[in-house]
Amino acid sequence: MAIEPEIIPVSSEDGTEAKQIFPNAIYVFLVVSGFVLLTFLLKTLFTFVFMTIGLVFIVKQLQKLFS
Repeated sequence: MAIEPEIIPVSSEDGTEAKQIFPNAIYVFLVVSGFVLLTFLLKTLFTFVFMTIGLVFIVKQLQKLFS
């Protein structure tokens, strides 16, 4: 049931104990930013690790070839 502002007098204390329904925009921004940063970090880390593994494999194969 919606509260109609015309019915509640200005001097009334109704609604002072009401909880906020939506979180502050800063919390949403921090969660979204953290998720994007974590995704970027993991993507970069996995790429670096797999490239390093590939380079180590190539170097080992070259060492076998020339020895």
